[in-house]
Order: sequence, then structure tokens, then C-alpha cells
Amino acid sequence: MTYVALSLGSNLGDRAQNISKMECLLKKIIREPVKRSSLMETEPLGVAEKQPWYYNRIITGNYEGSALALLDNLESLERELGRKHKGLLKSRTADLDLLLFGDAQIKTERLTIPHRGILQRRFVLEGLNQIDPDRKLPLKGKTVKWFFEHMDEEVKSQRINFIQN
Repeated sequence: MTYVALSLGSNLGDRAQNISKMECLLKKIIREPVKRSSLMETEPLGVAEKQPWYYNRIITGNYEGSALALLDNLESLERELGRKHKGLLKSRTADLDLLLFGDAQIKTERLTIPHRGILQRRFVLEGLNQIDPDRKLPLKGKTVKWFFEHMDEEVKSQRINFIQN
């Protein structure tokens, strides 16, 4: 079993219900212990056109299989939940990102681990810090907590609302 960290996001339809559906479907492939961050509402980043804000959550757990097999599973779940892959930075009902896969460092055409945005998205650092602050990231061997405490001002300025659920 390999430790994994995932980002769940939705900015179309009933965002809270979409996140809940993602979590239910992920229970079939992600094994205990599963930890969940707070539900966060976040401003879309790097988009040219106005988009609704996202609901996001970070979860961690264990997975049996390869990183590419997990990516295939995540893309299948996104399609099941109505996502039509039309490129980056588009609105979507379901967005599942593989952030960490154990201590692996992978760079292929389809997959980059750790996720390329892990240090540029405040909600990712916020969520990982809530549930696994002592996890060492395979980036210079520093902990989530260290990266959270040392995030740059641009990342720190990204707006987050915490949602009660």
C-alpha cells in the first residue's frame, strides 16, 4: 500500500454534493486510514474568464497499485461525475488531482508527482497542513508544515473561505 494525497474540487452545480459524491466513490479505491481536511471555498486561479469559486478538500489515504492506475481511476471518476476534459483552468463538476504518491517523484507526459501546483495553491498547503503537517514532501525533504509556514506572499494572498459541514 502506498500513501496518497488527493485534491478534490468542484465549481459547477451543487459543489458540496459533488465533493461528497467524489468522497463516496473514492472509498472504493482509497484505503484507510483516510483523513479529510476542512471543506474550503477558493477563488479560481489563473483564469481569463470569470468562473464560480471552487469547493475544495484534501484527502489522504492508502492505495494499492501504480500511480498511473490511480490516475486512470481518478479520471474515470471525474467522467462518471460529469466532467468533460476540455483543458486546464476550465469550470468543472469534478476535479480530482493526485498530489502525492508515497515518496515518488514522477514526471511523464500524463503525470507529475508531486503535483506541479502543490506549492502554488494555498488550499493544498492549508489542507495538507491540517491533516498531515509532519509529512515530508519529496521536494527538498521538508515537511508540509515547513512549506505552509514559508509559503510566498502570492500564495498566502489567495483567498479561502472555510465551509461548515
